[in-house]
Amino acid sequence: MDAAADPSSPEATPLDAALAAAARGWSVLPVRVGDDGGGPEALVGAEAVEAAGHHRATPDELRRWWRRHPGAGAGVVTGMLSGVLVVVVDERGGGDGALAHLERELGPLPETVEVRRAGRERLCWYRHDGPRVPSGPVAPGIVVAADAGGLVPLPPTPHPAGGHYGWVPAPPVDAAALPPTPDWVLDLARHPRVERPPRVEQLHLPVDDHLAAPTPPRPHAATTLAPGPAVPVVGESRHQRELRELAGGVRPHGVDVAVTAELVPIPADAHDPHPLGVLVHGQQVGRVVGADAERLRPAVVAAIGHSGRATCKARIRGGWVHDRVDRGRFGITLYVSPEALDPPAP
Repeated sequence: MDAAADPSSPEATPLDAALAAAARGWSVLPVRVGDDGGGPEALVGAEAVEAAGHHRATPDELRRWWRRHPGAGAGVVTGMLSGVLVVVVDERGGGDGALAHLERELGPLPETVEVRRAGRERLCWYRHDGPRVPSGPVAPGIVVAADAGGLVPLPPTPHPAGGHYGWVPAPPVDAAALPPTPDWVLDLARHPRVERPPRVEQLHLPVDDHLAAPTPPRPHAATTLAPGPAVPVVGESRHQRELRELAGGVRPHGVDVAVTAELVPIPADAHDPHPLGVLVHGQQVGRVVGADAERLRPAVVAAIGHSGRATCKARIRGGWVHDRVDRGRFGITLYVSPEALDPPAP
């Protein structure tokens, strides 16, 4: 079958799909899908996998790989090179319920083309123009496949448990035909709702001899909220100018700046009944929403009543510029406890 033929026809093979995907401008690899619920595994060497994140394989390379692995499925390397981000919903793992909760809290996931395996998985495809965000689990049963190792199966890749992946309703012409990734998905990729091993790439920090992990927060001015574990902030993508100014601009290897943030109750919306605005030096830079906002709100209200302001420790990170494409977005993380401090002495 020629690469220009319809890759969704019943006679299509994974190689046909790989050639058609490469013609769309996507980076493609031969893969094997495991039966343990994990993602697809590339069937080429580590060097080829690394290269696939920086340049697209040619049709000749794809044909050569499939001659070595004639039974392979096809996988798309997600991220900036392919221009796609995929939200993977594991329906058997509770992902549909977690997604419903996220949509009530943060907004609906835009309709888009999907890759599905009946009753088991939904893979929702979006255009990914940046900024770079990490791949990995973001909520129970939900994974974001984006930069830094994202790999998703491409129809008609077979599954060892039976059946094949299929497009619903049809494959896109190219990445430009996909709807853009919503801001809240990008925020969720940076601040997942599940535990996952820390990665330097996720924290937007340089990897060199001097810094390979985030430094602990530096001393702050006195705050009216007790310090505590990290609390994610959403909506930073709408406040990049303010965060850039507060951080002192971009740097080749990014910034990591300690600041004092102020939390203020803001009007509810259709998705969140009790959001908290996050301000730094009077400029709004994001929001705390959902369970985090509910948990912190009593302490915030108490601090405002006692001291007139609810302030906490925070850090602004990101803002690296490695080259014309690899640019890191700014983000802010709060370090605050729901335990209220004692009011100041009169």
